[in-house]
Amino acid sequence: METYTHRRRWMGIDLANASVCLRMLIILAVLAACLPPQPCQAASYPFQFYYGAQVDLHGQYPETAIDLAGDLKLDWISIEFDWAQHASTAESAPSLDELSATLQHARDRELRVLIALSHPPAWALTENGPDPAATSRLAAAIAKLQPGLELAIELFPAANTVEGWHAAPDPTAYLNVFMQTSQALQATGLPVQVITSLSPLSTNSNAADIRDVDFLHSLYQIDTASILSTIGLRYPVLSGNPLDTPEQGAVPVLRHYETLRAVMLQHDRPGNQIWITGFSWPCPDQPSAPTSAQGQAEWLTQALELFKAQLFIGAAFFIQINPAESTLCTGNIPSLMIVNKENVSQVSLHPAYQALMNLTHATSIWSLESQPPLPPATGSENQGH
Repeated sequence: METYTHRRRWMGIDLANASVCLRMLIILAVLAACLPPQPCQAASYPFQFYYGAQVDLHGQYPETAIDLAGDLKLDWISIEFDWAQHASTAESAPSLDELSATLQHARDRELRVLIALSHPPAWALTENGPDPAATSRLAAAIAKLQPGLELAIELFPAANTVEGWHAAPDPTAYLNVFMQTSQALQATGLPVQVITSLSPLSTNSNAADIRDVDFLHSLYQIDTASILSTIGLRYPVLSGNPLDTPEQGAVPVLRHYETLRAVMLQHDRPGNQIWITGFSWPCPDQPSAPTSAQGQAEWLTQALELFKAQLFIGAAFFIQINPAESTLCTGNIPSLMIVNKENVSQVSLHPAYQALMNLTHATSIWSLESQPPLPPATGSENQGH
């Protein structure tokens, strides 16, 4: 019950949420101390940060996972679409019935959907990678499944690697596929966003893989029309604590995104966004990995608060809600649902579920009306918000 009539506000911050403000200010202070000074540049940033999580359609209880995402009030879910699994030949149309039903379910729960388009079939590959025409046709077909659903397509996760691109990574070839896919989606008249997808290299990288920062540098050099606006960053594995500074180690830390941001600023793209399209807490064998379920929940909370504090990060997707078909962590499936191995009908929720709910259900401490006007965006900046 209120004990006073008017709450005092300072710069749009409700002092009743002072503890939350203090945590954010601590994070910002740490980052400010670690980063080199940058020249002032005009940029337009999103008003809103989107919370997301991945649903594995081939994992356990995918429908329940979508319902949990709705209960969490997530903004987005991500779904991997294995192209080869749904279109074995060029002559047959891709099987999209299962995906359409999933998108309808997501729409019913008021969720937006990010489709991670992966694993092109052999017939859709050229010597330079996925065929642009075949890719654009598939993207347009997916976009038409549920016209009223807000959709985005992550174009071949980890495209800077042989595993993700299914050929030697090629920034020119990738940009060509990106452009043709974007044009095909624009022709549908549906507002579907296309997102690039890069990953930091891991210890078992192919010799032909290209570092994500180098790949992005090349993309910007050839993107003379400035069509790239949102850069997806998907972490295969992570190490350390969320606030650890990025270093040249074998396994990346969470703040590796700062290296991509530096490339954006180097190429005068301050208005571009980064979407974290996949991340989870470190595997047990990694340095400083949380050793308990509660520790993992606290790691997730700190990571999401850190992401939200970066004005250039528009979304972050936790991997994942339901137990996956496979996992990079041996013996440890990072998911919000815990299925009893002895009795798969028994399902419980990881403490990280409640931690995520605390964030998604919290009232924003920032009032949009109280924020100062943003600098105008240039014609080449499409914020997607």
